[in-house]
Order: sequence, then C-alpha cells, then structure tokens
Amino acid sequence: MSVVVASCNLAQLLSGEVITPTEGELITGSLAIPEYQRPYCWGESQLDKLWKDYLHYKKNHQENAWYLGSLILHKDPSGILNIIDGQQRLTSLTLINAILNPHQISKYANNVSYHSPQSQHQIRSNFKWLLKTLKQSSEPTFSATDVNFTLVVTDSEDEAYRFFETQNTGGVRLTGSDIIKAHHLRSIERQQQNHYAQRWEILGDLNPIINSLLRGRFCNTLHKRDVPSHRKPLLVRNAVVTEFGEMTTIGPDIAYGRSVSHRKNKHSQGRYLVEQTLEGYELRQPLNTGINTIHYLAYFQGIQNHFMSPEMDPELAITPEHQNFLQCYQELIIPLEGCQYLKELLDTALMLYISQFGEKNLTTALKKLFMVIYSPRVTNEKTVKESTLNTLLDRAPVLDWIATSYTPEMCFQWLNNYTFDIDIKNIGPDDNSVKKRFIYQVLRYFDIKVSHDAPAQSLANEYQYTLQNKIINLSHQD
Repeated sequence: MSVVVASCNLAQLLSGEVITPTEGELITGSLAIPEYQRPYCWGESQLDKLWKDYLHYKKNHQENAWYLGSLILHKDPSGILNIIDGQQRLTSLTLINAILNPHQISKYANNVSYHSPQSQHQIRSNFKWLLKTLKQSSEPTFSATDVNFTLVVTDSEDEAYRFFETQNTGGVRLTGSDIIKAHHLRSIERQQQNHYAQRWEILGDLNPIINSLLRGRFCNTLHKRDVPSHRKPLLVRNAVVTEFGEMTTIGPDIAYGRSVSHRKNKHSQGRYLVEQTLEGYELRQPLNTGINTIHYLAYFQGIQNHFMSPEMDPELAITPEHQNFLQCYQELIIPLEGCQYLKELLDTALMLYISQFGEKNLTTALKKLFMVIYSPRVTNEKTVKESTLNTLLDRAPVLDWIATSYTPEMCFQWLNNYTFDIDIKNIGPDDNSVKKRFIYQVLRYFDIKVSHDAPAQSLANEYQYTLQNKIINLSHQD
C-alpha cells in the first residue's frame, strides 16, 4: 500500500493535468465517483456559504491560494481516481466555474459522470440557483487556479475508506448511514455494486430506522450499552458505525427466523412437522458485511413503511390483522402530543415483535405495548424527556420481554403484570396540560366519555379502569 500527497488547484484537476507530489509517483488518471458514495446533496445553504467564503477570500487574501482542505482519492488498478471524499466541494465549484467561465468547459478533460438520480436532480437545481445568484453578485469572477487542495491518493481502498470515515470537512457532515453505506457497498463484488447502490438509494433516509435498530440492539440486559443522546450526533454516528459497520463480520447473507415445530407422534423418533416458519431477519441478530446488512436494513425499513407509516392507507391492507393494526396505530398513536420519545421506543418494540412473531396478535400487542411504554406520560408530573426511556427500561425491560418470549402469550403476560401509578398533578378541572389532553385522547379512542371538569383523581381512575378493561383483559384471540 502506498499513499501519495500533493498540492494542486481546481484548474489542474478539471483539466486532467499530471500532478507532481512531494514524493512518489506522479498523479494521473480520470476522476470518478464510486457507487458506494452518497449522492451529491449540497443545497442552497452550503452553496451560499461557499460563495461568500470565496468573496471574502478575494477581498482579503488574494496573495494566497484559497485552501479548501483535502481530497481523498483511491487509485484503482485501472488508473481511475475514485473520489472518496470531496465530491460535494468539487461538484459545487465546478458548477460555479462553468457558469462564470463557460469558455473553459472545452478544457475540462476530467469530467465526472453522475449516475445517481438524486445527484442529477440536485445538480440541475443548484445550477439554476447559482445562475440566478451569481448574476446578482458584485464579484462575478472566479478563477479555478485560486482554489487549492491537498490531494491524498492511495492504492488501498481500505486505507482510503479509513481516511474517508474520519473526515469532518465543511458542508453536510457524513452521517452514520453514509459511512456504513460505503463500508458495505465496497465489500460487494464490483459487478453487483451498482445494483445494491441503487437499492440503497431507493430506501431513502435510513437514519431514523437505524436509530431505532440501534436502541433495540443496545437496550439488551445481557449486553447493555448506553444509547447516545440525539443531542450528541457525533456519538450517535460513532455508535452506528461501530454497530452496523465495524462489528459486522465476513460471511453469507443470513436471516435468523423462528419456526414452531411439533413431534408428529410419540413414536416419531425425532421427526418433526413445521407448523409455522417466519421469514425475515431478527432485530438483534448478528450481521455480516455487505449484502447481509443491506438486506437486514431493507427488511426493517419495509416493516416501518408497511406498519408504522401514517401514509399507509388501512384500506390497502393485505390482511384483516394488518388493517386492524393500521387503524389502531393511526388513530391511537399518531395523534398523541408530547410523546415523540415514547413513540420511538414503541416503534422499536413493534419491529422487534414483528421480526419474531409476524402479524400474529399484532393489534393486541400494540395496545399492550402502548399501555407500558406510554405510562411515563401519566406517571411523570410534566414532560417526558429522552432520559425517561432509560428509567422506564430499567423498570420494565420491554424489549427483553419480547426478545425472550417464545410466544405472544408469554410476552403479553409480562406486559399485563406491569403496574404504575398516575401522578394527578396538572390534570385537574382548570388544567390544560399535555398530560391531561393525552388522557382524554386515549379515553376518546376507547369510546369513554368523561366530563372536562372531572376531578383529577376521577380522571386518573377512569384511565386506569379503561386500561384494565380495554387492554389488560384482551385475550390472545382478540
């Protein structure tokens, strides 16, 4: 493995000039964007900042080059220079140069092709915005020779990836999803990379589903790890990269599912009949690098879209149970106020349940999980904070209850035995708190009418009575 470092300007890159490094081989080759790279995604805010930075440079520092950090390139065996880090800056600068110096376009020997539809759309949109903005600029000039980079070129894709993973240049910072995408796509055979890159792109924004899966895997009593707060995005990113990138191993695409089997008869001597086989992945299963992890993420993204999307029309449900679940989820869960953290935990619990038991008794599971997971909304005096989830899971390890149950009935027994007391503060006749509105919304869903001037204790008793009769007493056949 060799690493070559050189200083160059934008004009040299665009024209395809041979670049001389401080030491080592000359840098030559056509620029390209690997399939595993995220699409070009800079928008107006990043372009506006880039252009203002350039104007500031022109005004104050013309004697020196405008330095825009490092570009990381991987030189593959064919001599292609794959852009590992820098496509956002390079693409944006190329658009600016093309608008202000159209006569130079014929000199661009290092044109880069963009196959991603998202990249193509963003380029067209940014070109229109820049065309309008630059014409209004008081400094409508731009020189590609003013823009300077440090090139880091390596012939090892792994080494380039490690550089890429640790970069924190300006603009849109890499998310955990961006990094693990590169990690898994680059491990797939080249003839399949384009297929899986397109499949990944179709999945859309994976950050919400990855965060839910992270909680489901971390909140595990036998292997408990702290889930980083969303207020600490760098810690979240590191946790995602470690769990879904670095800790994945080499191996085939494996989906762990449960099957329920019975002996045919007492004389069958070990022969079994399979009653039910669940197809799919289990939330806490071990993962292998490449296709396995991509299929795993696609599977749970599909569950979320199929069951927990407010856009999913119950009338389009495939089965009666699916329709019942969608109606309950959309009428009971989605309208509730002040419950975002609780909803995130509920969604994780539902994905874990579905990955083990499918749609079996799913609507009943939803109601019983709601009773437990949303209990802090009435036990807390006021707000439900992110830290509330840790307190709840210490007392009621609901994810472990699901994961360690062999049947829905076993899980329901755990959920039914959970008890809590309601804090009656802020739910009196004169109060208009989020907690009080929450209680009334839940009672309305279960067709329980309570006067709005009901005493706080009466309201609390009615809520508890409703849960007892409408949720706890649900049998596995309901």
